[in-house]
Amino acid sequence: MVAIVSRTARAVVYVSSAAMMLLLVERLHWRGGPYWAVPETVFDHVDRGELPLSRQAIVMCEHVAPLLPRGASITVVAPALAPNWDATHYLTASGLLPHQYVRHPMFGEGEPRADFVITLGRPLDHHGYRLVRQWPEGWLYQRK
Repeated sequence: MVAIVSRTARAVVYVSSAAMMLLLVERLHWRGGPYWAVPETVFDHVDRGELPLSRQAIVMCEHVAPLLPRGASITVVAPALAPNWDATHYLTASGLLPHQYVRHPMFGEGEPRADFVITLGRPLDHHGYRLVRQWPEGWLYQRK
């Protein structure tokens, strides 16, 4: 009798393990590849579809950090959201650019402007800034 129970219990464990493995493989396939690559940001390998601009802000901060002088002021904006800037973007930069002064975006007349601007999603159309460099994730501008 004990042998029958152990065989049954063992069979249940094996079938359950196989079912869980199939569900895991299906979930990983649904999320999309690359399957074995180390994620570049916390947003990679989470879900399919369009990635949020916050992911682009993280990647852009890593790109521009070596190009920026210490103590320079910088802000991060998504021009498509103007004038209601998403605080997530420049607050992300404040954690990733510790040697720079990250500011809230201000582009109005008479308002103090940052030395550098990172734009996400589309280029910046502002007469006071010139393009420094472009990446697939965004653009870096410097004040004229």
